[in-house]
Amino acid sequence: MVGPRTFTVVTAVPSFGVIVIPIMQILWITRSPITALSLMLLITIPVVILPLAMLCFVRARTRRSDDGQV
Repeated sequence: MVGPRTFTVVTAVPSFGVIVIPIMQILWITRSPITALSLMLLITIPVVILPLAMLCFVRARTRRSDDGQV
């Protein structure tokens, strides 16, 4: 489990705590770094894919509008 000192340090910086606490909990539950890494990658796929998809959509739309004006 997370000790009180670690918890205090991690919650002092909110963005750090949001990332580190779930990783520590997954490592604690799975007891395997490989499984924890796999779970973390599966969890972050939607977070990475959505902005990339939106970027591609915006770029395609701007290219279409540029082609229509020429």
